[in-house]
Amino acid sequence: MPLNGKLIPKNEKAPDTASNAPAVDTQGASNRQPRRHTIPTATARLPRIPGSANTARRFAADFLASSGAAGMVVEDVVLLVSEVVSNAIEHTDGAGAVQLDLRLDGAVLHVAVSDDSVQLPELQNRDGKAHRGRGLQLVEMLADEWGVRVRPDGKTVWFELTVA
Repeated sequence: MPLNGKLIPKNEKAPDTASNAPAVDTQGASNRQPRRHTIPTATARLPRIPGSANTARRFAADFLASSGAAGMVVEDVVLLVSEVVSNAIEHTDGAGAVQLDLRLDGAVLHVAVSDDSVQLPELQNRDGKAHRGRGLQLVEMLADEWGVRVRPDGKTVWFELTVA
């Protein structure tokens, strides 16, 4: 005997559907799911070529513009994304793509750049006149927080910046 899509063997008594039926709220209030806050995210896989830093800059700027961020903070984010992506392309020994992940959680932008190299970045103490080697110094100066996560298949350099 079918009962709500289930087959009940002949030797078993079917449950009393009137007393076992779930309560139904005719107004629908108890069946509503709470609204979930959607956190804007974006991911780009970038080839290990010099032009990828420019692509990453545009990608980050477009993401922030679509999220409503503007002004100096966008310039800071674009600069830091460019530096970290450039480091992943220039200073690592991996052959795979570089992945850029952006996540805007309230007023905090989380940026992560992952590659397949186990070579860790080094914070250089360069003077202001140096043309190279200042990428992580800029991250240290402008980001609220930053760090490196080692993974079995490489590493992720990340930073956070308040954008509102």
